[in-house]
Amino acid sequence: MARLVVVQAADVVPAELLEAYRRDPRRAVHEEAIVCLVCGVALRQLTNTHTLGHGLTTLEYKHAYGYNLRRPLMAHALRRLYADRAVRTRLAARIRRRPVVEDPEVRRRGGTRGISFEEFLTRRDIQRAPRRRWSARGEQGRFLPGNNVNSGQSLRRA
Repeated sequence: MARLVVVQAADVVPAELLEAYRRDPRRAVHEEAIVCLVCGVALRQLTNTHTLGHGLTTLEYKHAYGYNLRRPLMAHALRRLYADRAVRTRLAARIRRRPVVEDPEVRRRGGTRGISFEEFLTRRDIQRAPRRRWSARGEQGRFLPGNNVNSGQSLRRA
């Protein structure tokens, strides 16, 4: 059973926890920090400078540990802060370049891309999750009372 660990920026993660993060890199991203999977230091953001200190670019880091290429290497709180600021300053209205319109190769691919290790793990977890099943039906073909997944909730609209 996995234990919940709260990681703050500037913490150094124990070796056994670092190994667990390397097996599932999604767990290395926390609310207030992201853990570098090379050295185990928790930071608010993994910068180019930090990854270059390990001899890796951010792109090589993402490939090495299986992150999606578009994933920001930053804590959830910092990402929300940047997203809120972008909405407040109307950043999207100032972006003029649309690759899908300009580049025929991007349009030809139709948005297809490779699947990273992180995405593979997420899809696997979804497949392993218990699915909602309808319960048995009675003689008239209706669901038996109290046996369905939403027991106690009416499926009819008022």
